[in-house]
Amino acid sequence: MHTRRRHLRLLGAALATPALPRMTHAQAWPSKQIRAIVPFTAGSTIDIVARIVFETLSQQLGQSIVVENRGGAGGTLGTAVAARAEPDGYTILANSSAHVVTPAIYPNAPYDAAKDFVAVSARGSSPNVAVISP
Repeated sequence: MHTRRRHLRLLGAALATPALPRMTHAQAWPSKQIRAIVPFTAGSTIDIVARIVFETLSQQLGQSIVVENRGGAGGTLGTAVAARAEPDGYTILANSSAHVVTPAIYPNAPYDAAKDFVAVSARGSSPNVAVISP
């Protein structure tokens, strides 16, 4: 049976596969748990997709990935935590496409959305619907 959850697991596995041969020859990465920051509340779409993908990635890497929800201020609080993290390859930010509009909404954000992050993969898309009273 082909479900969305299974599709996302396969997508996560497929995205991580090309990097695995290089990692085995590196300095035994990962040697400690990986921190995944989700700048939205637990149970949000971003959180659910991230947990599905990181579960599969954790199994493939043989290392635990701890998901840390840091919601608030439209995702800028958690994103700022990720921007200040040690650049050692042990912190992942799972964000939404709203990340690109941050400079327009928050001109004094404590990070540069374009320069302080590198995109790794797109994990999916979900529709947004606005409903208003007539």
